[in-house]
Amino acid sequence: MRSRFITIVTIALCYTATQAQLFKSKDKEVKPIIPENAYQIVPQPASLTPLKGKFHLLENGKIVFDGRIKDYKFAPPYLLSVLNPATGYKYTFDKMQQGDSPGKNDISFVYDKTITNREAYNLEVKDDRVIVKCSGGAGAFYAIQTLLQLMDDSIYYQKKILGKIWTIPCVTIQDAPRFGYRGMHLDCARHLFPVSFVKKYIDMMAMHKMNTFHWHLTDDQGWRIEIKKYPKLTTVGAFRKGTFQYTSHDLPPVFDKTPYGGFYTQADIKAIVKYAQERYVTIIPEIEMPGHALAALASYPEYACKDTVIEVGTNWGVYDEAFCPTEKTFTFLQDILNEVTLLFPGKYVHIGGDEVLKSRWKESTACQDLMKREKLKDENELQSYFIKRIEKYLVTKQKQIIGWDEILDGGLSPNATVMSWRGEEGGVAAAKQNHDAIMTPGNFCYFDHYQSLSPSEPFAGCCYVPVSQVYSYDPIPKGLNETEAAHILGAQGNVWTEYMNNSNYVEYMIMPRQCALAEALWTPKEKMNYADFSSRMVRHFNRFNILKINYAKHMMDVSAKINSTAGKVSVELSSVIPDAKIYYTSDGSAVTPGSTTYTEAVTISKSGVFKAANFKDGSKIGNDYVQQFNMHKAAGVDIKLTNQPSSTYNPGGAYFLLNGVEGSSNYGDGQWLGFSGVNFDAVIDLGSDVDVSGIKINYIVKNDSWIYAPVKITYSVSTDGVNYKEVYNGVPDASNGLKNAAAKFATEKARYIKVLAENTMIIAGGNAGAGNPAWLFVDEVVVE
Repeated sequence: MRSRFITIVTIALCYTATQAQLFKSKDKEVKPIIPENAYQIVPQPASLTPLKGKFHLLENGKIVFDGRIKDYKFAPPYLLSVLNPATGYKYTFDKMQQGDSPGKNDISFVYDKTITNREAYNLEVKDDRVIVKCSGGAGAFYAIQTLLQLMDDSIYYQKKILGKIWTIPCVTIQDAPRFGYRGMHLDCARHLFPVSFVKKYIDMMAMHKMNTFHWHLTDDQGWRIEIKKYPKLTTVGAFRKGTFQYTSHDLPPVFDKTPYGGFYTQADIKAIVKYAQERYVTIIPEIEMPGHALAALASYPEYACKDTVIEVGTNWGVYDEAFCPTEKTFTFLQDILNEVTLLFPGKYVHIGGDEVLKSRWKESTACQDLMKREKLKDENELQSYFIKRIEKYLVTKQKQIIGWDEILDGGLSPNATVMSWRGEEGGVAAAKQNHDAIMTPGNFCYFDHYQSLSPSEPFAGCCYVPVSQVYSYDPIPKGLNETEAAHILGAQGNVWTEYMNNSNYVEYMIMPRQCALAEALWTPKEKMNYADFSSRMVRHFNRFNILKINYAKHMMDVSAKINSTAGKVSVELSSVIPDAKIYYTSDGSAVTPGSTTYTEAVTISKSGVFKAANFKDGSKIGNDYVQQFNMHKAAGVDIKLTNQPSSTYNPGGAYFLLNGVEGSSNYGDGQWLGFSGVNFDAVIDLGSDVDVSGIKINYIVKNDSWIYAPVKITYSVSTDGVNYKEVYNGVPDASNGLKNAAAKFATEKARYIKVLAENTMIIAGGNAGAGNPAWLFVDEVVVE
């Protein structure tokens, strides 16, 4: 069995002894990409005015803090811990006395009572002094992050660079966050990460002015937090017998029989909480209930509804087992929460509440008796009863609960905050009920999804969420009035780690998407500009190189957008590399500086392999963009749908079904349209009568993700759009995988083609998602 993680660094270590993990590097200096006087700040400040001149850091300068700044004590030692090792100077920290003015050559932090947001700051860099005005320690800390990004990137090294002249370009900045909740989540239940990496994760958040770390500590596959009253939670629940390994969407998983596990001691957690506090990051622990409880019930099966052998989960997905809502179970959970609330000083505890299958509750005499006694009409109301009991107890501990949006089912607890993950509907419903909500929809905020469609990408569960899509996210849903919108606290990036078994993989998946989300949550909406963000990220990548952050480099590649409208399919290319040129080919040949220069969107009129690449000074930068197009008879023509796809799985509307591109086995690759609980019913207009002898539609079957094959598929053709002739009617292959329903028939004259794929509608009992609407995923309708 793998041994538990033991904290190497004690809680009492001071800043000068223990530096942020981000600032450790022994490599030689990396040459900056952009001159040091460029204002390349991420996230972009609310207001920035460049000024002429530079402030020079000098050995006799001081760091001066106004003692009236609320909770400022962590900011000065943090700044000293970065400046002194890199500059070789011996900056000291002094308190500013009331009535004192900012001194020459000093970096002064001055209390300003007119700045009511404690995360806000005003920064003025003059040629002879630096003045930060703020009212809270968080504002001072965020001003420090801005100052560091204004300096030469080598400030992030933890060693003196001989002969270096340290300057800050003159500037005035007024800055404040758009949202008060700017979060990142990390699942340590599926895979466990060392204390050192959790600290580095917090540092990466703090660098980008994110303020909340949602720490997922328990789930079916592992219990990761030491609870002294119930030691079996970690001696049993923290370890699984092995792990199912997934390497492809087309291949079955392979079971790795290597035991896996570990946990964080309470000493570890106290050290991490302290580390986060010193960076103005609040930690929200998540203790899953009533579902996702397999690891806990394997440790203490007496709190389950069924007397059966229970083991810690070895596969991903959702299990039937859930905490049985008996009085002894509530005592058990309250005892756990007693210890949890003492470890985490923030006001929130996340209690999960998601994906409770409820089959055990339906079978349980105790549950059914409780429902009768409490006059609960169904198991959804039983879940609401369960959540309200836990909330009522946590209120006695001066805590508030957060839960995934399923806690809306059966009625919301009085003071609960909803974390909306199944799209935005849960957040909208909560806001309309005057409850706070945090937005984290999968199609914008799930960083375990693919960020590139390249075949070389490491395996991910599903879906395609590129940096540009994250950046485009506005957490305020349409349709909310001003009062309701005020209940949207912010948003959060989620990092589920079923397929991430090491910290390098996690870094690769979150960066630079975390930067995009940070800017979406900090910067005023009217200042959001992806092209400008991309330009600043080129400089920021240099900082990542120094800080040993294993970021994904897809932003350096050519970006491509396939546009499909009635009558035209085109490819629009772009690049974030300054002064780069884009070249392309449409015959599958290699891209070179001798290929066609890209100047405007390229219309695709025939089948073939389209390639494009960035070049600078004659050398290729990044990877090729490669796309196969099959321009069949329906590619680029008009199409109408009776039922619209889900907003979550709708990359570009119905025309994406006729763009000449066939999706992969990953249903989230940006090509598939997903329909929840409704049929796919389409009419294609070819524009004129043509000879048609074959029709094919692609679909995906992935039952454990609630995705089912069509019950039946029918193809019909018509010349007038009124009278149709059926040319195919069949029951498609329902086994898991990437499928298609291809029909060949005698040539017919047709202008209109009707395609009907009938949805399963409701998932049958005994399956994942039983009782919920089934998903139907379809892609390219190919007409020959």
